[in-house]
Amino acid sequence: MKILFISAFLPSTKADSAGVLDAAYLYNELSQKTELTLICNYTSNESKYLDEIASKCLEAHFIHNRTFERRIFYYIKTIISYFTSLPAIAMMTTSIAFKSKLKKILKEKTFDSILLEFTQSLVFIDKLPHNTQIVIDESDIAFIRRQRYIQNNFKGIKKIIASFDNKKLKKFEIGKLNKCSKILLRTKTDKSLLFKNGLYNGIKTFYYYPWIELNNNNTIHENTNTEISILFYAAMWRPVNEEAAIYFAQKILPHILIKNDQVIFYIVGSKPTNATKKLSNNNIIVTGYVDKIEDYYQKSSVVVAPLLSGSGIKGKIVQALSYGKPVVTTSVGIEGLEEFVSSNLIVTDKPLEFAQNVINLIQDPPPIEESKSIAIKVKEKFNWQNNINGTLNFILED
Repeated sequence: MKILFISAFLPSTKADSAGVLDAAYLYNELSQKTELTLICNYTSNESKYLDEIASKCLEAHFIHNRTFERRIFYYIKTIISYFTSLPAIAMMTTSIAFKSKLKKILKEKTFDSILLEFTQSLVFIDKLPHNTQIVIDESDIAFIRRQRYIQNNFKGIKKIIASFDNKKLKKFEIGKLNKCSKILLRTKTDKSLLFKNGLYNGIKTFYYYPWIELNNNNTIHENTNTEISILFYAAMWRPVNEEAAIYFAQKILPHILIKNDQVIFYIVGSKPTNATKKLSNNNIIVTGYVDKIEDYYQKSSVVVAPLLSGSGIKGKIVQALSYGKPVVTTSVGIEGLEEFVSSNLIVTDKPLEFAQNVINLIQDPPPIEESKSIAIKVKEKFNWQNNINGTLNFILED
């Protein structure tokens, strides 16, 4: 079967973005089972991965996208987008070089199916042949994620401008999705939100569980560390994670420190922003990237995911549960994981309740056997090899 794989970002397993990792592992699977042609954007920092990625497929085309690495280009394209029908995120992806190369590929080859990775890649859908099956991988719903972030963080003229762009994004995303044959989704919430906002009911959908680096050690030990620590692990360059870390540090942690001023809050993850770094003090440690996240899971008493924005399944919660760690999260964080709510996974949107739940888990952790049971269930549901065949069948079947 001949597949054209169009991705807004380089599908590299070295990435620190959950969506890109999903794309990378799906790309690897498809490259083993189909005649795969790849076209995608990349940045200068990713050029060292191109040969390895190209070696896995029949044909690869890499487009250097400077917008992703030069802030000035990012701002220019954002401004330009306000004078076009395209939302800003779609404007970032498209380029003359990408469109030209895609046109050449489609002129020279025919495909049985075309896979679009990320909402941004929908910008190319009108250039694709109408008689070819088009599958889109929506790792989350872009306009919902952005709508939540705008609501929480913007005010005044900034909110008006951002909301204007997000209205275009919603129209773009729903409109282009309705031109697809099939959609890969992560959660029932995502599917419900899409249909509620105008997605055509006849489009086939499938729940594609994300690739997550799970704890494959079946032994779960009780925390014997004398330090009392709370862990938030995420890609810290992402605005939704920065927002979550600041929210916890400013609105929740102070209530915990009243009960115990020795508690340490670890913010772990790559490329923390300046705003996140400024949170550092005697009770807050911002580590940046770490080689072994296992060390932090092992010594942490509680893992938190105080997310206010975003959508889709949160791999950080699944990973923590696989390590047998109790997690406190929000209604945004729990999407797609509702079945695991228990004394190990607690949900609240109120800062005081959030703090009290963390305190309770520190003082009285769940029984180790219950933690083991949930870890087993999580690893069974999100085992990549158990799930990938269903995803591949969905993509490849007529």
